[in-house]
Amino acid sequence: MISILMLVTILMLVTLLMIMALLIVTL
Repeated sequence: MISILMLVTILMLVTLLMIMALLIVTL
């Protein structure tokens, strides 16, 4: 059973990784 809190934290980590990747590609 996966709790909603775990899903939210995973989504936040994925979004942060995507933003960091976009910043690295832009720079």
